[in-house]
Amino acid sequence: MKTVFNEVEQESKSFTVSGTPQINVANFEGSVKVSAWDKPEVAVTAVKKAIDKQALGSIRLSAAQRGGGVTVETKFTQPLRVIRLGGTHMHTRGAYVELEISVPRNSNLRVTSGNGPLSVTGVGGELNLRTEHGPIDVRDGRGRLTAFTNNGLVSIVNFEGEADASEMGRDGLVLEGRFARLKAMTGGGSISLALPADVNANIEANTRNVINDGLNATEEPTSTREVRRLKLGKGGPLFNLRANSGTLTLRPIGGARASAGVK
Repeated sequence: MKTVFNEVEQESKSFTVSGTPQINVANFEGSVKVSAWDKPEVAVTAVKKAIDKQALGSIRLSAAQRGGGVTVETKFTQPLRVIRLGGTHMHTRGAYVELEISVPRNSNLRVTSGNGPLSVTGVGGELNLRTEHGPIDVRDGRGRLTAFTNNGLVSIVNFEGEADASEMGRDGLVLEGRFARLKAMTGGGSISLALPADVNANIEANTRNVINDGLNATEEPTSTREVRRLKLGKGGPLFNLRANSGTLTLRPIGGARASAGVK
């Protein structure tokens, strides 16, 4: 039996910004979706959902402009409640918030959620994304990216720049782009990495389960069986990949996409 969130309330705010704004978002629980647009404006829509009016009234949304940036924060002001669900009792807030935010294409982001998926589309800048539980999806971005989740598939597609991605569970990572620097780690899942066919880089991986599906790669000697080193093309920046017990699959961009978790 699923928890029914009967109470719904929507709130919207917008702010005029200039240059490359710093946007900080913190959601106590729920999804955060950030999309780029061609306006010097940050627009925020929050959809609050709760199991009853008491829980709905305990949600607080704060959205304010400070200097050249915008801060969006949601809080839940009451302690966890015990509710009966089916034949069991559970501790819950009984509430969450869905945030949708439109930002200028050149923006710096810091986004956190206690529990929920994060997605960012079309944004270029310093991107720092963290959710305790839930997937992370980044598309058509550029700049410097840090993404962390305890569990949930991390997908970074058509990204240009530096990336540091961590998934501490078994859902894995799907990475595709032109990376100037790359660090990736998964607790027990697999990593699918798609790069330009003419890429020049070096890979160091702590898994023997490496599948090369079409990149120009040369195996290089190592001092231990637990680590593999590959030179792609003429060699270049070091890509540090930690798949642990999972599989690392390499392929050129445009090739058949491998799914994280498939060996």
